[in-house]
Amino acid sequence: MAAAAASVRLEQLDWLWRAGETGMQASKRLSKLAHTLGEVRHQPQSDGAEAAAWEVCKLLEGGRDCELHAARQHGILDSLVALAAAEAGGWPLPPRRSTQVASVRALLAACALGCNRSYLLLRNHTAGLATLTLACAVEAAAHDVRAGRPTGMGFDADVFTGAEAEAQATNLLLPLLQLLRLLIATPSPVEVARRMRSDLVILLIASGGMHSLQEHCAARAATLAQATAHGALLRHYVGLLHALLLPLRDDPAGA
Repeated sequence: MAAAAASVRLEQLDWLWRAGETGMQASKRLSKLAHTLGEVRHQPQSDGAEAAAWEVCKLLEGGRDCELHAARQHGILDSLVALAAAEAGGWPLPPRRSTQVASVRALLAACALGCNRSYLLLRNHTAGLATLTLACAVEAAAHDVRAGRPTGMGFDADVFTGAEAEAQATNLLLPLLQLLRLLIATPSPVEVARRMRSDLVILLIASGGMHSLQEHCAARAATLAQATAHGALLRHYVGLLHALLLPLRDDPAGA
């Protein structure tokens, strides 16, 4: 994937980025946040990274096209991936889960635009999400189950109360599964991105995080009561498994 990404010249794909963004300008708030994220992207344990990630998350989850395009144009997507994957460059402490959750949710919101999905593939940002972030997310989810913490109905449910609402702020696995599924399930109009999508599938299948996810979901589906309690997790897991087959359906020769 890294070699394919290195061969890509994003300036040659100007037609892809400019589709739909005519006349749009980012808010001053998002522009300032882009600068802040650029400064703290390699400090996943810092308060500044957590605060900035949540601010961007709230903005992008608003779904305004101008903000979603600006997230790509101003380097916000790059910074969010660095925080989500905890690419800390020697940072001595483990990543702060709340920062990872905000970063993944912001990336998921940004991927409402097809060009942003292609951008993440072409920049090879998906490799860190599929390996580092997924392993982190499964470990965190398993820890929550052992600690008896509520997992909630899924971060996109309409209403949360009490402990369930608190759980969503640390629920990393569900939005990550949705993000990975979206990136894999949507074919890109760019050939090199389609090849990198197939590479992402191979990377996921071979990764330790995917094997841990399989074991975690199997344990959560051991009884009907457990499967009911973890319905949101199991639905997103099955959705990801289905998405893994789509590149093969589109290109049988890729098998």
